[in-house]
Amino acid sequence: MRFKRTMMILVGFVVIVTGSAQASWYTMDFTNTTLDLGMNSQINLTNQYNSFGLNFENVYRGIDSRDPWDMFGIWNGWVEQNYDPKPVNGKVIFSSLTDSIGFDWLSLSEPTGDFHITAYDQFDNALGSFAGSGFGSNKIVAPDIKYLVFHDDGGFVSISNLSYDMVPTVPEPGTLALVGLGAVGLGFIRRRRS
Repeated sequence: MRFKRTMMILVGFVVIVTGSAQASWYTMDFTNTTLDLGMNSQINLTNQYNSFGLNFENVYRGIDSRDPWDMFGIWNGWVEQNYDPKPVNGKVIFSSLTDSIGFDWLSLSEPTGDFHITAYDQFDNALGSFAGSGFGSNKIVAPDIKYLVFHDDGGFVSISNLSYDMVPTVPEPGTLALVGLGAVGLGFIRRRRS
């Protein structure tokens, strides 16, 4: 009887944990309140935001008073490439696929600097894009977005806030199955001894 009760509790736990892995809309603002990276005005980013489902290539976190939202944002290129005359592509990679990306963007035209962003799937197919100058808020809606590429036309561009579906970190089904099998094995061993 005890074995059956233990197994029912284990199965219930697995169902609850796997069912709770639903994506939820999340807005990353890149401020120190979310993740304290200090007050250095420019920091190269790679995996600092991994726990939020984000990784970066050729991106730095910058603080700029001309940002109309909160002064914090991500900029294309490395800090060392800040004054490089050619556009450098920044890349935002999502740890899980998403179907919608919202973004507040800023373009500082020095001398020209239209903001360009394109969403791609995991097979490098372009799914949607946007271009603009000045600043604003936009959205790209497409199935299975894996990463974004953003760049400028020779000025400086930033994503101030980024909204996306974030899947919380939970054990994978294979791991949960192994835990379940282990519990079943322990139950049989215990039953044999008694």
